[in-house]
Amino acid sequence: MNPSSLVSDFTKGVDPADWNTLDNIVAEDYCNAQQVAIGQTVDDESATMTTKDLDIAEGHMMQFWYNVGCMRLWNVSVAPLHLQFSTDYGMTWSYITPQCLSNDPNCPKGASMASVYYGDPMGMWQRVMIPLTGLTLSK
Repeated sequence: MNPSSLVSDFTKGVDPADWNTLDNIVAEDYCNAQQVAIGQTVDDESATMTTKDLDIAEGHMMQFWYNVGCMRLWNVSVAPLHLQFSTDYGMTWSYITPQCLSNDPNCPKGASMASVYYGDPMGMWQRVMIPLTGLTLSK
């Protein structure tokens, strides 16, 4: 039976019991925050975190804070954070919020940007709250 929620604050490190994969992820102090999950690109290999399987239903939401490239110079490239989900054990992935153009008939909710998150120009932490209603129902 999959749990219906996951809360991970990283104060005691990254708990492998909460995550199926942790590639190039460590828990350390970062950008004026103590003990957060930090992903670092190593030898052109992405940093990934994949949660254990969760039972997602109507009314659920996802919430997290992120900071990409804390206080990097404007001309330094930093890879964004991609938020995706899978309902077939990681064989295929989709963005939590798909990219939709305003006239796309497959997007009944109107125009939206994909769930890809970039750093704030001032290096600030950003909070994201996404209602999962109609987006990611468990199969």
